[in-house]
Amino acid sequence: QDNLDIAYRESGHYDRRIAGLRERVRRTPEDREGRWELARSYAALGRSGEALEFFALYSRLVPDDYEALGLIGSSLSDLGRFGEAEPFLRRAHEQLDDALTHYNLGALLSVTGRLDEAVVEYQEERSQPTALSDRGGIGLIERGQERKERAERLRLRNLRPARLIQALVKEHVTRIHGTERIAP
Repeated sequence: QDNLDIAYRESGHYDRRIAGLRERVRRTPEDREGRWELARSYAALGRSGEALEFFALYSRLVPDDYEALGLIGSSLSDLGRFGEAEPFLRRAHEQLDDALTHYNLGALLSVTGRLDEAVVEYQEERSQPTALSDRGGIGLIERGQERKERAERLRLRNLRPARLIQALVKEHVTRIHGTERIAP
């Protein structure tokens, strides 16, 4: 499937492939393979809404396909529907120990600010024989943290002395007590 996706993408004829698959699925509503291929084709093009539609239709026909559940979660995540995505990714994660599921769950956790959990998933992804990259999402988290730190340093540099002291005290109290409440 992946090689076929690459060949169609490189040839620029993905629209023909999708049109043929849509017609195939329309003529044969119970065609599981056609729905799967159509969903994968949309996903390969980054058309997450259409991919979600056909992964969900496929999943109704094959409810115990955990790869499909993971790809439903990934599509929802791509659409910014993180709360809906996580249960699908978690269910897939319970049954699959593969690079893609770990990576997609790590991406969701990272985007939703749960960086410690994301790092664990990215490390699991990297330990798989089919790892997506040598640094996976850990590099994304590190770069994101570096950008946040740079932005915070710039913000602190632009504060007046009284505000700077207040911000630093707040940060210190938060680190020690895990709370942002400080006395005025």
